[in-house]
Amino acid sequence: MGQVIRAFRTHPDHGRHVISQETAASWAGITQAQLSRIENGAPIVHLDRLIQWAKTLRIPPEHLWFTMPNEGTAEGDPDDVNRNEFLRLSRGLAFGGVAARLFAGLPVTQVTAQDCAQWLAWALWERKATRLHGTELPAAIAKYLAPRTTGPAAVGPVLRDAEGFYSFAHPSFIDFHVAQRIFGEIATGDSKLFATAQTSHDTDMVIREFVTRDARTADAMRRWMTRAQSPVLRVNSAGVLAKVGGGVEDEVVRALKTDVDSRHLYLTAVASRVLELPWVKAADLAAAVGRGSAVGLWQQSREQAARAAVRLAAEVTNPRDGAARWCSVLMLGQVRDNSPDIADGALHAALRQERGAETIRSIGALLSGDNPLSY
Repeated sequence: MGQVIRAFRTHPDHGRHVISQETAASWAGITQAQLSRIENGAPIVHLDRLIQWAKTLRIPPEHLWFTMPNEGTAEGDPDDVNRNEFLRLSRGLAFGGVAARLFAGLPVTQVTAQDCAQWLAWALWERKATRLHGTELPAAIAKYLAPRTTGPAAVGPVLRDAEGFYSFAHPSFIDFHVAQRIFGEIATGDSKLFATAQTSHDTDMVIREFVTRDARTADAMRRWMTRAQSPVLRVNSAGVLAKVGGGVEDEVVRALKTDVDSRHLYLTAVASRVLELPWVKAADLAAAVGRGSAVGLWQQSREQAARAAVRLAAEVTNPRDGAARWCSVLMLGQVRDNSPDIADGALHAALRQERGAETIRSIGALLSGDNPLSY
């Protein structure tokens, strides 16, 4: 497989510039040094890695020396037809030949508005940025966008400012296009993109809309949530399932109770979003909450503790995310010493509205003075 990867990277059809090891390595979520060892070292013997590279390079099955798993349904199955039609509508043109080449860092000559939006959204998400300069765009995208993003021609979601930076008219466009691309791979059983980085609450909400229309992807996420080696994949799966509803929240909370790494990531995301904390500070708070030692963090300022309690009190009844409600319950439990009236009032109100058995159990434990993680 190492020889195949090198042959693909250096093929003359890619133009004057070969695909770098760094770029190819990013497709598989590994480092350049790891890919160098694959290309120059002993052959890959693990079937799962061979399958991953076969999918990444889109090698036709007839050219493989091993059998790919059959992830589809029988030909002619009505469910398969409905699923394919849904995927066609949800993925649109984003995963066609042009977009696939763009994501792979390959040269293209012609692009569409959809291709440009997909590429820009993914680039912004990966870099945690809100805008990119025109010099950072692939040549075909820059050529397409330049005359269409200023003046009267600027009618699409992508805008360009006076300094030559490109951005979206609203951050929700990033969430939609990122979610669309990630779900496109999830629907094939591929979790690589979903394990790239922790997705945001808003991105999860978009993926959730796709998942509710394809039960098989929900089943895959259940497996990833509890069995995946990557904590990012586990927490991302939990994040989407927590928003699906229908009783799935209890499964998610049970998983978070036993999975320290996934719980830490989920708590960090909720603390960052709800309390408007920088990610590093939110991670510190999440770690303290996990240890049961966050009480001291609120003692520095009663006013700060009161503001946090008010925000968490609102989130603890958020109907869109069952796991975020549970995380807010944990944090409210540790701000009670500083803002007991707000915290207890919110917990009692949540107890009357909450339908998730696991979250009800955690609220009851807190009000009884017990550790909710032990129940």
